[in-house]
Amino acid sequence: MRIASLLPLLAVTTLLACGQETEPTPAPSGVSLTIQGLSLDQIDRVVVTAQPSGVSATLTRTPPNQFFQGTLTLPEGQYVLTAEAFTADPSQSAVASGSANVTVTAGATSAVMIYMLDPAPDPGQQTLEPIIKSLTASNANPLTGEAITLTSDVVHPTGAAITYAWTSTCTGGTFSDASAATTTWTGSAAGTCALTLTASVADKSVTSSVSVTVQPSPGTVNTAATYVPRPYITKLTMTHFSGGTAYNGVVTRGAPGSQTPGNFPPMPALKKMQFQIETNEGWVNKLLVTCNGTSTYATSSTQTCGTTTCFANFFFNSALPGSVCLLTATSSREYPGGALTDTFSAGVRVQ
Repeated sequence: MRIASLLPLLAVTTLLACGQETEPTPAPSGVSLTIQGLSLDQIDRVVVTAQPSGVSATLTRTPPNQFFQGTLTLPEGQYVLTAEAFTADPSQSAVASGSANVTVTAGATSAVMIYMLDPAPDPGQQTLEPIIKSLTASNANPLTGEAITLTSDVVHPTGAAITYAWTSTCTGGTFSDASAATTTWTGSAAGTCALTLTASVADKSVTSSVSVTVQPSPGTVNTAATYVPRPYITKLTMTHFSGGTAYNGVVTRGAPGSQTPGNFPPMPALKKMQFQIETNEGWVNKLLVTCNGTSTYATSSTQTCGTTTCFANFFFNSALPGSVCLLTATSSREYPGGALTDTFSAGVRVQ
């Protein structure tokens, strides 16, 4: 149970009685402790122990000021005071603890501040799983007894250390190092095997497999590659024709890699506007309209078109006069490993 992250403890050491060497019977010295600042009702008691003497005292709550008080009787000397806070549950260990050094001196009063810390760890952000970018085998059809190289490319979004574990569905095969990112595997009998990599960070893990066929004769490696062209938005067009009002705005983008700026001419207020995205190699196109920095007039739609030049059309109602809007077009093309995306924006004032 997490009670608190930081509890202040004030310990005042006071000599209860002291005598000089000439006195026949010196009185014992002691430590009187007062704890304040504990406002959590879950704290039932605080136990303070002095080392190396091992003397301890249980401090109890003193209503109504919520102080925890008690007394330790100690001779003069150097001590380490350890304070532990407990709940009313006798089976539960300390929920907070802290320590500090104190000197007990005859005829003097000293003070020490002990910070009692909650031992429960900060939960922090949820652990992210690693990402396996690629997993390859140097030969998909090795001979019996032939070692093949298994290579993986695994990353983690935060750069955390990754652990690796290789397994095989063929019991006769062996890995040179089953806990390395790159290893070798040798099959001892003919057959098809799934070689699986499990990449882990803390309690999160991902797996990926390659299939190999061990055979008594030489094999070949079958490879395939597919080019995925990147989508590119070339032009944004916005028009309106109704009720005697005509509007035609065009923003043309420069060549790939250029950063040609451009905004639409002022557009009429409260009109149904037609917007067109012209893109190359874009499969999915979206339009987002944001006015005055808010999503009051935001609209989003999705259209799918071919693999060459694509014209995606959208409709939205323009904002109130005086508004300033940002029109953002997004064109993307997905493939099994992810998606390639292009974004192009233009501003416009509403009049």
